[in-house]
Amino acid sequence: MYERILEHGLRAENGSVVVAEKPGARKSSGSYYTPEQLVGLIIERAVGLLVSDRLKQFIEKAAALGSNTRGKERAL
Repeated sequence: MYERILEHGLRAENGSVVVAEKPGARKSSGSYYTPEQLVGLIIERAVGLLVSDRLKQFIEKAAALGSNTRGKERAL
């Protein structure tokens, strides 16, 4: 449905507003429909690896900070 909306626009005609086709509307706006399966694959292969690496770093840093805090609490 969304990709079909991109191909139309509003136009004033005889005192009314009508929906009219806008040939080339997607091209001029850079709006293209990308299938969900392809988007998922791109995210998994490009962003997913980055997120996994950052999550691993975060967990390691949190564990290190947690162990440093626990040692200080015991000393108090």
